[in-house]
Amino acid sequence: MARETSEWLWLAENPVQDTNVIGPLSPRVTNWRDLTDDWHGCFKGNGEIRGSESELRRFFYSNIGRRVVRSSGGIDWWEGIIVRMDWTNQGITLVRTLENLANWTKVIYTKVGDNQLANGDVEDGAWNAVGTPSTHATYTSWYARGPTSMRVVTDAANEGTQVGDGVGGADTVSVTAGVAYDCSMILDVQSGTWTLQVLDSGSNVLAQRSTGGTGRTWLKCQIPDSNTTADAACTVRLIASASGAEVYCDGATFRTSPYASNTGWYTDSSSVSEYGRAERILLEGEMTDDEATGRAQERLAELAWVRTRPPERGEMRTRQERPRLTITAYGYWWTLGWRYLLDDGTQGASAYISSLCSEAEFVSAGSVDTNSTDVAILADTPINLWRAAEKVLAVGDGSGTPMVAGVYPGRTFDYYARPTDIVYKWENGMMMRRGGGEIDPMTFRPGWCFVPALMPEPAPAGAGAVDAPDRVWLYQTDFIYRNGAFSAAWSVEQR
Repeated sequence: MARETSEWLWLAENPVQDTNVIGPLSPRVTNWRDLTDDWHGCFKGNGEIRGSESELRRFFYSNIGRRVVRSSGGIDWWEGIIVRMDWTNQGITLVRTLENLANWTKVIYTKVGDNQLANGDVEDGAWNAVGTPSTHATYTSWYARGPTSMRVVTDAANEGTQVGDGVGGADTVSVTAGVAYDCSMILDVQSGTWTLQVLDSGSNVLAQRSTGGTGRTWLKCQIPDSNTTADAACTVRLIASASGAEVYCDGATFRTSPYASNTGWYTDSSSVSEYGRAERILLEGEMTDDEATGRAQERLAELAWVRTRPPERGEMRTRQERPRLTITAYGYWWTLGWRYLLDDGTQGASAYISSLCSEAEFVSAGSVDTNSTDVAILADTPINLWRAAEKVLAVGDGSGTPMVAGVYPGRTFDYYARPTDIVYKWENGMMMRRGGGEIDPMTFRPGWCFVPALMPEPAPAGAGAVDAPDRVWLYQTDFIYRNGAFSAAWSVEQR
């Protein structure tokens, strides 16, 4: 629809559907405030919508994810996505929010194999003696897992115990070529040196490790993934280097070594069609494949759609409040948090900005100044596009000049060196254009400001123009609509 020039705030479709303007918000807003800063561009906006109970209800349930656009003179000055709405009615404040939305979910986890030793905790019976130790019996006064362990006392070198099935046979394990394995056992060494070994069916040692003293220890040996053994009848044993050695042992395990794995993406295409693609990667610890898959699917089912929620806490109210609806919008920089960086590695700062914009759904590269300062970003630990952008912005131009950036109306990402020209003058409580006349709150954006009150301060020796004591950098500007009038506020960088 055509936009009347007298209106200044508009409601528009989510660009996932189309870019149509739905209608003016100005007549329905009782107050509005939006912020623009030098790292986000259009940062955040919030306001209150007026209307009857039925009108507010309809707005509340219909407009999450749509756009708010502030314009003047045919130019858009601020644009954001409605991320949250709070509707107070009948004494309860209900919330609809995109803050936890995730319709693409993945779990990165440490995959662990099952313990192949069925009687590693000695609960099915005694293990098998290696040699003729003077003592080889189950023991209940000390144990690590379950109420039973093994006590072994040797009377010769290379004696000890083999993990058995409890009825005289070996508790065998299977080894596959090219796969890494961990073998471990919990010990309480009373005396001597003890060695944990994994043997193939021909009694060849595949892995071993020895104790370094007495006391309780967790002994572990590993078969590397370079192993060439394929044997389904390997065994695990614990032997001493001399006679008179004594040990209590329990909790034997043999499993594939943990390694990083991921589930791949689970998606809800209907949610993506409604809101856009919102990714969520969950970093978990040790899990089986089934656990990780279940976790990814559970999070997808929980987070793929916006649900109306009551507040986390409630309290008694002494009077009934009128129906009230507030909206919170974020500039489209916020949607960069919905995607994870794919193009990692080292490249120039400006190349990174262009690259991450190409990966975004709603944001495209705008005016991007060349900055060849190398930046390294590794995606081994997932990083979303916005965090990657912050990392690039933090390095400046490589020679001390800060960079200014942000997503502006039209959802374009601009990136350029902070200018040095003074554009404002702050005097007598008023914010003026440097050339004269009050600022227009509608067009007010970050920039350098001359402050005459600071002039008595001497300039630092060797200072550049930007270090002059009579100027400050306005890193954030606020547009305010209140009581039918426009005004502005600003925030000053503290250096």
